[in-house]
Amino acid sequence: MSKYKNIFGVLTTIFAFVLITSVAFLARTTVVHAAASESEAEEAIDNADEAINDAEDAISEAEDDDAEVDDADELLDEARDAFDDAEAAFDDADYDEAVESAEEAEDLADDAKDEAEEAQDDENDEDDEDDEDEDEDDEDDEDE
Repeated sequence: MSKYKNIFGVLTTIFAFVLITSVAFLARTTVVHAAASESEAEEAIDNADEAINDAEDAISEAEDDDAEVDDADELLDEARDAFDDAEAAFDDADYDEAVESAEEAEDLADDAKDEAEEAQDDENDEDDEDDEDEDEDDEDDEDE
């Protein structure tokens, strides 16, 4: 019987050590999520609004160059929806949700801006190629 008491004592000691070590480890590594404040939510919403305005400007410029901006418009619509969600959450004092939605809106608006700029670059590259082809045709005409 004393043999089993010794084994039980050793196992109890090991279990206690593992438990204490695990709790200490978790206490050091666990990040406590602090709730977003009203001012953090306002800042996130302001950043999203600015990103949406930048995307609108980029899309407008790309349209002026006759670039295909359907993908950018679609992303911008998604950004506006997320922005509306952020404002609604803010109005409900759900600042965590407001920040999350505002950050999503900002990311989507940034993607829309990038897409518009890429479409504009592609359109400008095509225009440059067309100009080069016209120049070559003009030179061929002059040679004849």
